[in-house]
Amino acid sequence: MWSIFGGLIVVLIGVAMVAKPRFFLETIGTIGFMEKFVAEGESENGWKIIGIMVIFVGFMIMTSLIQGVLYFLLGPALPKSRM
Repeated sequence: MWSIFGGLIVVLIGVAMVAKPRFFLETIGTIGFMEKFVAEGESENGWKIIGIMVIFVGFMIMTSLIQGVLYFLLGPALPKSRM
C-alpha cells in the first residue's frame, strides 16, 4: 500500500520536472554533461529527460517491479544468502 503512495509521489516529482524544467534549472543548476557534450543551454532538456526517467522509476515503485530490477543490477555485488 505504501509503495503506491511512494511511487505516486515520485511520479509527481517527475511530472514537475517535465512540466517546469526552468524551476529545477534555477534551483539546482545546470547539467554539466548536457552543456558540454550536447549544446550550450540544453540543460532544460536534460531536466526533462531526467524527469521522464523519474516517472518511469515511480511507476516501477507503484507496481513493485523495482525490487526485481534492483536485484538484477545489484545482485552480483550483494553477498549470497546461506539459507
